[in-house]
Amino acid sequence: MARFGVTGERSEMSPVTIEAVKRIKKVCKLPVYVGFGISTPEHVKLLKKAGADGAIIGSAIIKLLDEKDGIKRVADFTKELKLASE
Repeated sequence: MARFGVTGERSEMSPVTIEAVKRIKKVCKLPVYVGFGISTPEHVKLLKKAGADGAIIGSAIIKLLDEKDGIKRVADFTKELKLASE
């Protein structure tokens, strides 16, 4: 969980989340994916740096789908997220 509370987009990621990912990675051999509140390429970069294996993004994609040219916007957004994860 990237934030403590309800799901949805957030502008900032809590430092508590980053520290939790680091602690979990030290004791868990399974892949660690983080969701709830992930909505920007910067969030993905922070998670990658902390050691997360991936990000789960929902609300930000649903919001883009509701906009004009939603499918294209989602495609562009996912490309940005992919670049941020490298």
